[in-house]
Amino acid sequence: MKFGNRMVRNCALAGALAVLGGVAAYGQDAPDLIRVSQYKIRANGAYEFAEGIKMVNDAHKKAGTPWRRAWQTSAFGETYTGVIGTPVKNLAQFDGPGPMAGLSAADSVKYQTLMRNSVESAHHILIRYAPELSLRSGTMNEPKFARVVKVVVKPGKFAEYEDAVRTILLPALQKAGIKDYWVYRTLLGGATGEYTLMAPVMKWAEIDPWLSLEKILGASSKVYMARVAETVDRGESVVWATVPELSYRTQ
Repeated sequence: MKFGNRMVRNCALAGALAVLGGVAAYGQDAPDLIRVSQYKIRANGAYEFAEGIKMVNDAHKKAGTPWRRAWQTSAFGETYTGVIGTPVKNLAQFDGPGPMAGLSAADSVKYQTLMRNSVESAHHILIRYAPELSLRSGTMNEPKFARVVKVVVKPGKFAEYEDAVRTILLPALQKAGIKDYWVYRTLLGGATGEYTLMAPVMKWAEIDPWLSLEKILGASSKVYMARVAETVDRGESVVWATVPELSYRTQ
């Protein structure tokens, strides 16, 4: 995981994280719940962090977790950040021992040492896919990048914000030929009213249209932006790049 060579950002977008459908493989049904883990990596800890995540992936494979996806923010922002998405069947699974509980004593020490030497901080959130606010093509191609926007909606404005996405934004995206646009609500570990909006792409050129949302929205641009101004407290955008060597899919 080339944290030192590729610019990655420690954005609180992990509330996302798309988080993460977005974090799932393209051709699969979107999972209802995803645990998004964001790590701030020490400047000299990229190798050890990658080795630790590989151990976690192996443990999850043995436990039957169907996939895990790794991302890093690409081209702009702060270096040394990693984001991992893991599907969650239900919260009851956290009542028992996790996949890492099956490690031997020696491997447990190895893992703890790797993470202690490589990670400055970690933050975990739970997000839920919102199909009624999303577009999903079901293509089998896995994204290389994703334009990710995190917004925090003002208290009491959730219904108005979702209505604007559903009735103004989604129809405009469909008209513009955009087939995948995934929306997630943060449930635990993040701000109340936090949404993650994720547009998967295969190359940077596909992000160009998003830099002028007015062109996508056309005549409805002013109406939509006014609704956003009324309902959104703050927003932030970034581009994520997948990290295949720290990701897997078993089905």
